[in-house]
Amino acid sequence: MICWPRGLAVLFAFAAMGMSGTAAQHTPVWTDIDCAQSQLVAPEGVKCRATQIYSGSASQISGAGGKGERRQWASFGIVGGSKLYVHCLEEVSVKSSAEAGALEQSIRNLSPYAKRARDFSAQISLNDGNYQTFFSEAGEKCVAVRKFGPSRPKGYKWIVQASKCAPAGKGLSQDEIGQFIAQVNFRG
Repeated sequence: MICWPRGLAVLFAFAAMGMSGTAAQHTPVWTDIDCAQSQLVAPEGVKCRATQIYSGSASQISGAGGKGERRQWASFGIVGGSKLYVHCLEEVSVKSSAEAGALEQSIRNLSPYAKRARDFSAQISLNDGNYQTFFSEAGEKCVAVRKFGPSRPKGYKWIVQASKCAPAGKGLSQDEIGQFIAQVNFRG
């Protein structure tokens, strides 16, 4: 049996805890939260989730050597027959920036309603955001929207992306799309 001096044993225990905690910080872990705690502006009747603050790799985060901290927020559900999914990537560290890729590809990666979507329209700017219409795999008429937070040297402090799919057999008017873009927001 090894007998460690008390101070060294405590220091070794903290170092071991720190090593395991550091590795976990690179992987986002989603947790259900009360929507009142969410930084996303969410309509009544949806569920909300968030990740812890975590570090990203150079391929995930722009900035000083790929060092930075981020957090993700999401709300989702069916409201008034429409399927909603809202996601925000928030860059917590001032050294990092969220970069915007093509909206079509981003929404396919994020929203369960756009995974196998088809017939994306051209991108249009409206109400401090931009959008594209598309059809879900089930044939529902949908819209993908995106809004940007404050600018940073290589991107933005946050990016909100969302999708809304109308109930089967219904469409989305220009007014409804404008209202949805206006509703999608982030408090951070």
